[in-house]
Amino acid sequence: MSNSYGCFDAACLSPTVGVAAETFASALQFIAATQCVLADVPQIPEAKSGTAGCVVASRLSEITKWKILLLEAGGDPPVESYIPGSTKSMYATEYDWTYYGIDNGRSSSGLINSSIYLPRGKMLGGSSNLGGMVYIRGNRHDFDKWNELGNEDWNADIAYEYFKKVESLQDEQLLNYAAVNAYYGHDGPLVLSNFNNTYDIYNDELLAAWEEIGIKTVADVKTAGFGASPRMVTASKGNRNSAVTAYLIPDVVSRPNLKILKHALCTKILVTPKTGRAYGVKVDHNGRSRTFFAKREVIISAGAINSAQLLLLSGIGPKKKLKALNIKPIIDSPAVGRNMEDHITVNIPIFADYPGELNEAENYFQTMRYLYNRSGILAQGGLLNLVSLLPDFENGTYPGIELFGSLHWKNSSSLRNGLASQYKYREEILDSFVKPNKQHALYIFTVMSLHAISKGSVTLRSNNPKDAPIINPNFFEKSEDLETLVRGIQKAIQIVNTKHFKSINAFIGRINWPDCDGFELTSVEYWRCITLNIGVSDYHNVGTCRMGPDPKTSVMASNLIVHGTTNLRVVDASVMPYQ
Repeated sequence: MSNSYGCFDAACLSPTVGVAAETFASALQFIAATQCVLADVPQIPEAKSGTAGCVVASRLSEITKWKILLLEAGGDPPVESYIPGSTKSMYATEYDWTYYGIDNGRSSSGLINSSIYLPRGKMLGGSSNLGGMVYIRGNRHDFDKWNELGNEDWNADIAYEYFKKVESLQDEQLLNYAAVNAYYGHDGPLVLSNFNNTYDIYNDELLAAWEEIGIKTVADVKTAGFGASPRMVTASKGNRNSAVTAYLIPDVVSRPNLKILKHALCTKILVTPKTGRAYGVKVDHNGRSRTFFAKREVIISAGAINSAQLLLLSGIGPKKKLKALNIKPIIDSPAVGRNMEDHITVNIPIFADYPGELNEAENYFQTMRYLYNRSGILAQGGLLNLVSLLPDFENGTYPGIELFGSLHWKNSSSLRNGLASQYKYREEILDSFVKPNKQHALYIFTVMSLHAISKGSVTLRSNNPKDAPIINPNFFEKSEDLETLVRGIQKAIQIVNTKHFKSINAFIGRINWPDCDGFELTSVEYWRCITLNIGVSDYHNVGTCRMGPDPKTSVMASNLIVHGTTNLRVVDASVMPYQ
């Protein structure tokens, strides 16, 4: 197998898509003109796919006597995946599974078809190429809670030890803080830094305003526990760092015992019913059916949606439901696809007289400065790059709400398309953000519930692996989730009363939705109504293959081996029992 590499240090760069294709395709196509060559892959022992699959494949292939096969349903990441400011251009393209939740009849009526959009990366490295790059470790409380459920291989001390092995903190300013320096790792493959912030003035102004409403500025919000700080991100020198750039580096993919097969959709895990031994996988490779056999283990890393779907297609799931779809049950596992949790978010518009409009020449200059020295808006993903962690109730001991923002110049030419592609708002909702922006700059403050307790599900639509599963996010099944977000909104909108925001004539924008028209703008009732109707996902699904000791309520043991099997593991976010 031989591979060529471009300047982004990727496994291989695909043709550009979306915004980047329109603005500087010719330049980047020249930079990324190298292509990959993949040798014919023989039958070899172990199969994986997805974001965590890159990590596992890299680590396991260090053992030279083991042969590793990495299966990926998509292809190589496109150029846009390496540019922080181009993430949205990949939504609903060939690099995205483009999933939608079903209408639950309760919420999301302000979204097209009352359906929550759930983008998932369909490319080598998975959603590590498609996410917002923000890096915040889970709270110690979260991991200790996993342990309390009977997952003896997990607790905060163990998890944090492995975080440090992954991390390579390289932000020069943060390295000067002893507490931050000690908290993070420095020798791992995943580079952590801050965006190349060309527009720090907007961050400084917001931090000062947050201080006025009681949100303290800290060096690093995770080290401090609460407060506000610049976002730590998986990006450096103007480029995204993904599972591909961290783990599938040239020295790794050139190992003779590691083979990577792209455009290979895993359709079934082959398991012997009597012994529970996984002995191989069936794959659709560019329309051709292939079978690969495993001598040691089969490891799934397809994400919280696709991992559950694959287990169900393989006969691992609720026995009666599998039979109803003409799937032969291999292991009766009622928890497969259940217990899905997500971070529910709501966006709040604040309009102001500042900053002004970006003229056409300045907009063109953004492209040139990125190509020249990886600076400008394309290098940082947005004009605001801050995050704050807050308790969700008075005197809370760990964060329950995350608050962050984005800033859009007056009369932004990309605002409508950006909001439409990311959230799938109906036109009435889009107009509430876009029309006032013709005359005013727009700050969007996003409030996120970190521990939503409503639980959704992933079930099969049919026994056809190419049919998208039925996804029910089930947002606001529990009223507590709604109230948590409303408390966060009430905190967020206090920003208009601060010195800086008063000086720029800031005001809260009214989101127009018929069900909410009868309520006062600042009332709890109004924000409760708005949240119920336009709450969206932050794409952090977990729990559909949760680990735990009881096969009736969990899918796998704490060593990540699926209950009822001897050598089938799942290693992605689906195993997390709680957020």
